[in-house]
Amino acid sequence: MLLFPETLELKYLYDIIALVKKGAEIMRESVSRKEVLNALAADAKKIQALLDKQQNLLCLSQCPAFEEVADTQLYGFSKEIQLARTCGLITNEEGQELVKGLEHILSDIYAAAGEGK
Repeated sequence: MLLFPETLELKYLYDIIALVKKGAEIMRESVSRKEVLNALAADAKKIQALLDKQQNLLCLSQCPAFEEVADTQLYGFSKEIQLARTCGLITNEEGQELVKGLEHILSDIYAAAGEGK
């Protein structure tokens, strides 16, 4: 049986919160900061490669499909960062630096498209 937010009882919410906290504790114990940072860096490189490939295929920044891919990938990556921060595996500053790196790359792609490159 699926529970919808309007039918959840308060005790279920407390149970869910406890499970999320327990999951975060387990992640902190079983995954190192270095592993998380390496995984996030690898994901950032994959997104960069995807954006570069889209640009090389002449699907420039004005293309709705390019914007859709860019927005979707950056949103998903920001959620990965948020989870890692919530679990205490990276700092807020580390997360912001990773996201800003991808945003900078995307900004460069838009600038290059505007210059007719």
